[in-house]
Amino acid sequence: MKRIAFFDLDGTLIDGDSESAWSHFLVRQGLDYMRGIERYQDLYERGELDMDEYMQFQLQALAREDWSAMLAWRTEYLGLELRHRVRRAALERIAAHRARGDLVVLASASHDFIAEAIAQELGFEECLVTTCERKAGRYTGRLAGQPCFREGKLSAVERWLDARGLSLSELDESWFYSDSHNDLPLLAAVSHPVCVTPDERLRERAVRESWTVLEREHWGLLA
Repeated sequence: MKRIAFFDLDGTLIDGDSESAWSHFLVRQGLDYMRGIERYQDLYERGELDMDEYMQFQLQALAREDWSAMLAWRTEYLGLELRHRVRRAALERIAAHRARGDLVVLASASHDFIAEAIAQELGFEECLVTTCERKAGRYTGRLAGQPCFREGKLSAVERWLDARGLSLSELDESWFYSDSHNDLPLLAAVSHPVCVTPDERLRERAVRESWTVLEREHWGLLA
């Protein structure tokens, strides 16, 4: 059986946004130039985010600061900010998929420095995230290829499957769990779209298409 469950990160597996929390964390470390994340969050929610511009903002600390300091801050961030945000019911759903023999994959628009570390913390076998350019071992502040965002997330899944000789249509079952209308391309492509505490635009689509909707308090084990 070829069954894969893809999970969005922000607002789905965790409360809030991992990159927003990371930016606020860096401000508390004295990096005042990381202020202003709220503007980008508003654009994201409205579906108007320019990913290139946003990533230039997000990645500036990685391009400017001492690498060892960034690694230490990431470890501290994971302990202070991540663990209390993870939704217990989401972890139960991941465990339920694993118990069925399904492969679970994180599919997040967040950048690799943060998202890959979170994927490891949560025990994901695979993760698809926004990859950022590095030269001589350092982040440049630019993207490397298409971001794992909107249509780019669907493309990332398709490329990942193709490298394994698969396609979404060839899977016996596929799931994608997300809270955001920005993930509609991938939600529409899987056999089981699951909308978790969806935003207004996603909720409207879910109702129209009779997709599964899970409220935060109603995450449960698979039937």
